[in-house]
Amino acid sequence: MAGYLAIRLFSLVPVIFGVSVAVFLLLKLVPGDLAVALLGPEAGPNELEELRHQLGLDQPMIVQYWIWLQKAVVGDLGYSLQQRIPVQELLSARFQNTLILTLASLAISITLGLVAGVLSATRPRSLLDRFVMLGALFGNSMPAFWLGILLIVLFAVQLGWLPSGGMFSVREGPSLGGLLKHLILPSLTLGLISAGMVARLTRSAMLESLGQDFVRTARSKGLAEYVVIWKHTLKNASLPIVTIIGTQFGFLLGGAVLTETVFAWPGVGLLMYAAIGSRDLPVIQGGILSIAVAFTSVNLFVDIIYGFLDPRIRYGK
Repeated sequence: MAGYLAIRLFSLVPVIFGVSVAVFLLLKLVPGDLAVALLGPEAGPNELEELRHQLGLDQPMIVQYWIWLQKAVVGDLGYSLQQRIPVQELLSARFQNTLILTLASLAISITLGLVAGVLSATRPRSLLDRFVMLGALFGNSMPAFWLGILLIVLFAVQLGWLPSGGMFSVREGPSLGGLLKHLILPSLTLGLISAGMVARLTRSAMLESLGQDFVRTARSKGLAEYVVIWKHTLKNASLPIVTIIGTQFGFLLGGAVLTETVFAWPGVGLLMYAAIGSRDLPVIQGGILSIAVAFTSVNLFVDIIYGFLDPRIRYGK
């Protein structure tokens, strides 16, 4: 198992390196002059040249990337050009909020997706099966911002049951109850969209497992149907389900950018949205790199779970 983990850890290095190159180059290819954007069109040539020198923009691109990479490896992502504080501090304060939203959305996605997929697989071609698959298709097709606005109009504006945005109440201040109340709508927005994919794959994997001999053997032994379904069949179908759950975590992290903007949730997505508007490149680069590292780390965790669920994977059989 140690050798398997070492191989998986080593394989992350070129992935993260490739992401860092892509992030750096894509932002460098954005049209416009960063110095002009920061100082304004009325700045003189000497001022612009001095700022370019301070930011290292007068260096060759490969030199700029190497300097940036060396600092990023040790956690130095530079300073925000607008707020004049380290990017790492900004991301640390916001990333935990994004993680709260992502994990809550993932919990909703897994719960709804697994239950819907299992119920649909146990009643194939029934009215329930058709309804679940129609709901899954509808969920996969909905943009996050559209569903978020729809939920705000319904539950915040029309019914007045839930707050429309933010993380805590301005009047009451930070509290667990306030956090949970503000978390419902954004997590439900992301969770419902992701649940459709989990439900479809769960149904497919369960249908394949239900046709195997061990299910007939378990039933012939007199085991209760819920034991056959939820303990034996679902466990046998767990590998593709774990795969889609790991993939959905990355989808939810990326979807949090739009959702946080709609609900004014103070996470990395909202921070990057503001940074894009002000051309704060260090914040944009740091945010994308942080999300990419989190996504690859989750994929590593999924690979480790693979090794425990199926020993043939870690032994290369």
